[in-house]
Amino acid sequence: MASDPTARLQQALADHRAGRLDQAEAVYRSVLAADPGQSDALHLLGLARLQRGNASEAAELIQRAVAAAPNRSAPYHDLGEALKAVGDRDGARHAYARAVTLAPNFALAHYSLANLLVDMGDPAAEASYEAALANEPRFVPAYNNLGNLLQRSGRYNAAIAVYDRAIQNAEVGPETHYNRANALEKAGRQAEAIEAYRRTLMLDPGFAPAHVNLANVQLALGRFADAVDSMGRAVTLDPAHLGRRRDYRQLVARLVPFWHFPMMNDEGRNAAYARAFARHVTPDTHVLEIGTGGGLLAMLAARAGAKLVTTCEAVPLIADTARRIIAANGLSARITVIAKPSTALQLGEDLAAPADLLISEILSSEFIGEGSLTAIDHAMRVLMKPGARSIPMGGAVLGCLVGGNELERHFFAGRVDGFDLSLFNALLSPAISLRLPDYAFDCLSEPVELAQYRLPETGRPVGPRSIDFPVTRAGRCLGVAQWIRIDLDEQERFDNDPRRDIGRASSGWQHLLYTLTEPIMLEPGQTLRFQVEEAPDKLLIDRPVVL
Repeated sequence: MASDPTARLQQALADHRAGRLDQAEAVYRSVLAADPGQSDALHLLGLARLQRGNASEAAELIQRAVAAAPNRSAPYHDLGEALKAVGDRDGARHAYARAVTLAPNFALAHYSLANLLVDMGDPAAEASYEAALANEPRFVPAYNNLGNLLQRSGRYNAAIAVYDRAIQNAEVGPETHYNRANALEKAGRQAEAIEAYRRTLMLDPGFAPAHVNLANVQLALGRFADAVDSMGRAVTLDPAHLGRRRDYRQLVARLVPFWHFPMMNDEGRNAAYARAFARHVTPDTHVLEIGTGGGLLAMLAARAGAKLVTTCEAVPLIADTARRIIAANGLSARITVIAKPSTALQLGEDLAAPADLLISEILSSEFIGEGSLTAIDHAMRVLMKPGARSIPMGGAVLGCLVGGNELERHFFAGRVDGFDLSLFNALLSPAISLRLPDYAFDCLSEPVELAQYRLPETGRPVGPRSIDFPVTRAGRCLGVAQWIRIDLDEQERFDNDPRRDIGRASSGWQHLLYTLTEPIMLEPGQTLRFQVEEAPDKLLIDRPVVL
């Protein structure tokens, strides 16, 4: 080894930079043995000790270095690093400040001082970051930290401008785009935030927090399917992250309503559809289904003998799941799942030719919700052969007057512990979705047909009309219980009449309770008249009058 201390230190520094700290330290110590005040050896040995986690020894060594060479900026910067590591923030601040005083163009020293000032809550940090960038316009960490500082103070547009400067002046990585996306999201610039998160993920598809935040923005915009996809990718990247797994399942639940499960398990409904298919499906039938769900009706149609079933599902996640279910049941050759709403299907693209039989089960608990009538009408006009049949062919909405002590206790306020709380009933929802047999209730009238439908039918709103309920049983009337009847064909009907649902497995359809603002005491022989109006996706039942 060369005897010249300068040459020996250069070789040791090469070892140091290569990570060979043992060799480097041995040389630094040998130089110091010969010359205890050699500033370079003190400085470099101090850095090596700092790298090994011995900040106290590092600070002592570098302090000796700056004492031996007080006009050199680099040792002051590294002294600041060591003092910061031992918790002496005031000493570190002084050291960094001395470094930038000695070398005003020392970008790293400005940056390190800024980081310390952030920790100390000193607003001068912003100016120090700007000084670092003025001397090194490609200093990406300084851009990121300055932008993040501005974000924390709520200056989101100023932060965005800083990240934009980084992108313009340097080759930035995914972190900068991620930080920019966060600021855009907080600034309410959600469409831009989505693009910034996507840019982040183009650079690093494994950046799980970007997938999570992208999902949050998509959710805020009501783009549930996209949010589920983004959160699903985050879960795939880190399956052990319980919080993300929970959020993913909650998102799926918003996209895939729970009623799919009781609907698929509704034996009465399934049997009714199977019987109707047996009457109308032949080996030459091309079936079009609106609303794939779990694929059950499509598979029932295929089992009935249909040569081809084309089924469409507007929710991509459900469509993909249905494809896998159909494949698992060996029916992929005869059933095609298309991830589109029915109104987006194109003849010649999605269907080679018009279909022979339309099947669906997209009826809501009000029969006319979810745009079902419009979708069926469009399909029959655009996608089906002339004279094609629809299953179901129609149906009705029915209701009866209901009362009962248990039902009243659940949905109305009265006298409680001597206090009259009945004014709170003015806040009661006019229509409550529930499974009526879960409560003890009394029927105070026979069923009355509230509306009747023939499919296809556009379901245009019908003007107000009166509906009379002849009272058959005395009691305090709480409102009208509503259910639906589905006419699959001329022979097959299925309903969820709550009077017969007691003790039966839950139907996928809920009942509705159209509530009164106050219970009304009724006697047999009276009639309760309501005004009924048919809105595009619901019935409006109100303004009761006792006759």
